[in-house]
Amino acid sequence: MTELSPAVRLILAILIFVSITVTIVAFAHTRIIALANGAPWPPAADAEEHPPHDPALYGPYESPPPSDLAGRIIGMTATAFVFLLAFTLSNFWSNAEDARSAFQEEVSNHGTAVSAARLLPPGETRDRSLAVLDEYARSVKDVQWSLMQQADTQAALRAHREAALAVGREIVLNPDKELRSQESFPVLQQAAESMIAQGTERINQLPRPEAPGVVMLIFLLGVVNLAVASAFQPARLRTNMFLMGTYAAIVALLIFVVVETSNAFLGAGAILPDGFIHPS
Repeated sequence: MTELSPAVRLILAILIFVSITVTIVAFAHTRIIALANGAPWPPAADAEEHPPHDPALYGPYESPPPSDLAGRIIGMTATAFVFLLAFTLSNFWSNAEDARSAFQEEVSNHGTAVSAARLLPPGETRDRSLAVLDEYARSVKDVQWSLMQQADTQAALRAHREAALAVGREIVLNPDKELRSQESFPVLQQAAESMIAQGTERINQLPRPEAPGVVMLIFLLGVVNLAVASAFQPARLRTNMFLMGTYAAIVALLIFVVVETSNAFLGAGAILPDGFIHPS
């Protein structure tokens, strides 16, 4: 686990399962067909006169139609498709709601901080407080938002940390004596702290690095299910075309919904960087 990359582990898992399964089918296919046709097991007494794989031992049995096996494959892939899709969509939707809530709280606290800073007496302290709050909002809208749309969590966190440090130095961690003495300072400090915390929470709701792989797996399961159903579940041409087209449209719609909800800051229902109050 520690010495092999995830890609190598995946390839090994596929090779092991496929090789074992195909080997069993290849060497025991005759017996499997016989058992499927109701042949006795163990075979008759003259089994010793024939090799274990000799068709003469079992007789001219016919293989079941491939639609039987295809039905099992369709059932398995459909179950995996629906389970992964529901699980992934639930996570994406939950992350989007948490991100929306965090951003709304962040904007609200930013507005409270700006309002508290405006109550400070005119002077350098007031101007610096308003300036760092303005720079924080600009960082969110002009720098962090594009990084979040690209799901670049680390870069977005770095940009947020730089903006938060500027606010922290001026208001939260090391406010000057004049600022601490003002009546509105406790409200300003608390609002700034909450704003920074909610900004971090906003970025933490971005999709994880493994999210594209999960979406691709859902896509492949849907394609496999459609391909097997098309090949082994035939019907009259027009009926087949209509039903398979409907089936494909439903699969495409479900995958589209998953992709659209994967990033709360991008897509049809994206959160927009609106609502910040300009300090001036």
